[in-house]
Amino acid sequence: MSLVTWHSKVMQLVKDSDPILHRRADNFDFNGGIDPEQLCKDMAPIMFENGGIGLAAPQIGLNYRMFLIGDPEGAVACFNPKVVEVSKELIYDNEGCLSFPGLYLRIGRPKEVVAEFTDSTGKQQTITFTEIMARCYLHELEHLDGILYTDKVGKVALQLAKGKQRKYLKKLKREENRGR
Repeated sequence: MSLVTWHSKVMQLVKDSDPILHRRADNFDFNGGIDPEQLCKDMAPIMFENGGIGLAAPQIGLNYRMFLIGDPEGAVACFNPKVVEVSKELIYDNEGCLSFPGLYLRIGRPKEVVAEFTDSTGKQQTITFTEIMARCYLHELEHLDGILYTDKVGKVALQLAKGKQRKYLKKLKREENRGR
């Protein structure tokens, strides 16, 4: 796992119990002394080394309205993001989160989202994301509002998924112990 020191704080993934995940993040201030491009460079390895396609600043303990989505070939940094429009058509699929390792929930999300945000250079962007990238954009945007994907399912579905998560994490730990 990548650890980066960021303003005297070690940048690392926060887990599901961290209170920052339940708070609305503050707007990112491009004149606040934080280099947005460096922030992206520091966050990207954490996202990719943990197998993610999205990572919100609150997930690494930073209270900024900012996230990355994409893959190593083409990640997009979204500062102060908004939704302009979403499609009526929903796609139901399994969704995970780096702050909830091994927990997958079936969530319905719009097939398409028209997104508006500022990129890491300070330029305003309007982009239409579809399917998995629309899902990812909306998932990360909800992180900035203190909404978690676990809030979007019923108690029974969440309990069943957590049971599967526990089994997965036990298996992972056994495999780690064998490798030592």
